[in-house]
Amino acid sequence: MPRVPTFDHGMDVGFAIVVMQMTRTLHLPAGSDPLVVLLAAPTWSFLLILF
Repeated sequence: MPRVPTFDHGMDVGFAIVVMQMTRTLHLPAGSDPLVVLLAAPTWSFLLILF
């Protein structure tokens, strides 16, 4: 039976999520983004990105 890459990737991600939940760890940098926002205590205007 050939290996299905999509299934393998899904199992890898699922395993990583379970391990991070069991060890109560964050995946940096994405896991720390909300913490940085909460610590900075910005106003709601930080959601607007103007170029």
